[in-house]
Amino acid sequence: MNLDKDQQYLQGLKKGDRRTIENLYAQFSRQIQLLIEKNNGDAEDAKDIFQEGLMAIYDLANKKDFQLTCPFGALLYRICRNKWIDKIREKNKRQEVRLSEDLRSIGEETKDVLTLAEEAQQQSSIQAQRQTAFLQLSDLCQQLLNFVKKGIPAKDIVDQLELNNVNTYYRRKNACMGRWKSLVVA
Repeated sequence: MNLDKDQQYLQGLKKGDRRTIENLYAQFSRQIQLLIEKNNGDAEDAKDIFQEGLMAIYDLANKKDFQLTCPFGALLYRICRNKWIDKIREKNKRQEVRLSEDLRSIGEETKDVLTLAEEAQQQSSIQAQRQTAFLQLSDLCQQLLNFVKKGIPAKDIVDQLELNNVNTYYRRKNACMGRWKSLVVA
């Protein structure tokens, strides 16, 4: 262990000496980049981690009782490695949270789709029941209810169906509606 060189790195880092920092980059940045890239990172990640590692050593060096007990490069490597592991864990947690949110959202959407499908099926079934019941009505009732559905005025319906008068129309209409409802419920 070259303590003199390592101590020079520490002192230069503490003072913010530009030449020392450039030497640190030249000597150790490639090693950190290889570490990061080998573990699913890229060059940008490596630059960030390297800088964070230097800042961590700077903070350590400024502590009163700090003693360098290993080579500078080994300390930097260990710090950068630990910082990268922390970043990966943080990234994985965010992905897990995002994934669980996505799954919950998909679950809610699926639930909504299933509810809509059930409602549509129920409506379709009701429509089929109404249609079947409607076809069981007499021809006169079917014609009368179709005219009512189209919004044709009562007087015109009386004329087209040759009913006696408007009162007969209303009695027939009520009787046809009652019969239709009883067939739908049955």
